[in-house]
Amino acid sequence: MIGDFIWSVDGTRIYFSIGLQLFEVVVESGNVANAGGLKTPIGVTLDRLELGRDGKTIVVHTIDADSAPRIFSLITDSNSSRELTVDEYAALVAFRTPVIRNIGDISVSPDGNRILFKSAVGTGEELFVAQSENGSRIQITNLSDLNGFEDSVQSEGGRRMLEAAWSRDGRYVIFTPMQSCSDSGLCYGHLFLTSAWGGVQLQLSSEMMIGVSQEWNSAGNLFVFDDGSKVVLADTKGSQKTLTEGNHPKWQPVLDHQ
Repeated sequence: MIGDFIWSVDGTRIYFSIGLQLFEVVVESGNVANAGGLKTPIGVTLDRLELGRDGKTIVVHTIDADSAPRIFSLITDSNSSRELTVDEYAALVAFRTPVIRNIGDISVSPDGNRILFKSAVGTGEELFVAQSENGSRIQITNLSDLNGFEDSVQSEGGRRMLEAAWSRDGRYVIFTPMQSCSDSGLCYGHLFLTSAWGGVQLQLSSEMMIGVSQEWNSAGNLFVFDDGSKVVLADTKGSQKTLTEGNHPKWQPVLDHQ
């Protein structure tokens, strides 16, 4: 089963993973070739793929046997892989605004003028946006207005946030609240969107998910996500269109035909 995939820089090829083995498919012809294997310690499983900005290095995000994240690099058409330090990873990949997961995490808006973070409010958590110049902040979510929370996940009456991230243009924030948890402790929530200045909280997904999608188009007004086993296209007004069956959708790079 395919674990994850990424586009090449020019959009002519797709790299995908099956287990810890990577493959390359040429879009026009459909030809598939081995792109190299990842050599990791025992117990490591693949989480997601990312392409380095050099266009040749595949960054492989994994989870080890202790559920800790570990990052490896693999040069395409090579069996040479190695684990990356945080600094090496940051130097290798294009910048993306960080996802907020824990109290203390911060994410700077694409324009650099605002900071997204979550903070305790009563016994729960909410999202806030602060101005980087003067520190003034506004609360942009109100989880008490949302439905769909199981009683078992509202410890002492509080509602909590799983993940949140900026839209590509910084005008919106998408987030998933903690609405349900399995017996193993894995928690889920529906995908919501709200303005970076607060207001209406639009529910986008019909199924619950464990995180947020960062797959926005270049204009920042459309993004895609997997809603259960369906790929859904949504805009910032809440309009949606189911495109196909599948998971982990990604935008194809713009092809240069000149």
